[in-house]
Amino acid sequence: SLCNLFMDMGEFDAWKKIIVAYEQFATEVDNIFFKKVCVEMWMKYERAVGNMEAYDKLCVYYVNLSTIQEKEHIERLSDTIDLKLKLQEKEAERRNAVKLNYTDMLTGMGNKFKMHNDFEKFVKKGADNGGLTVGIVDIDFFKAFNKNSGLTTGDDAIKAVATAINDSIGDSGRGYHFYGDEFYIILNETDSDKIDDIAKNISELVKKRQIIHPASKAGKYLTVSQAFVINKDVRVPDEFAEVFKSVDKTLQQIKDNGRN
Repeated sequence: SLCNLFMDMGEFDAWKKIIVAYEQFATEVDNIFFKKVCVEMWMKYERAVGNMEAYDKLCVYYVNLSTIQEKEHIERLSDTIDLKLKLQEKEAERRNAVKLNYTDMLTGMGNKFKMHNDFEKFVKKGADNGGLTVGIVDIDFFKAFNKNSGLTTGDDAIKAVATAINDSIGDSGRGYHFYGDEFYIILNETDSDKIDDIAKNISELVKKRQIIHPASKAGKYLTVSQAFVINKDVRVPDEFAEVFKSVDKTLQQIKDNGRN
């Protein structure tokens, strides 16, 4: 309960202290059940702070603990469960859990954890290829659209924009959806003409869907506003927050001067 409270409050230091205290207890009692609970607590924490490398290692450790627990259970009850098959099932569950942790369920795009994890890979690739570009796509007047959506729901509109982004990006990068009406894009591309072509294609594909938007001030149909910031010298993954602040600021400047 304390962990959930501190997580909701954003008090990560206090949250971590609770887990460390519980970890000391689990170590002292040397009980497999308490160890598994402790690992679950750490998994939730690392996922929340975006440390997916640590999270993946904890998943593996959790599977190992589950295997030990299962083995003890078999020995006590003289069970005839095929342990090898059980381990294979656990591994499949772990892989599926990792996949779900990285995926936005509505669009099938990567979520914020996936984007944070991918960013480091893009930075390493960009160091050799001249940088990277980060973009943001925002559905115009989406709150008003939800209130007056009619036959097309907000979820349908989000899915349509996600498809337009994926089709336009191709192999040049990857799109991500967290929540609401904003999508992020990371491109291993810094040619402004090519980026301009991608942005125009996204807009055109959205317009071709002809999703009626009665409350829009940008036209009859649903439209999007976009911002892309080229970063030709991003070499440290720790620059993640600064890069995305930059593109958010650029989008706001664009929206202040109009939409679509």
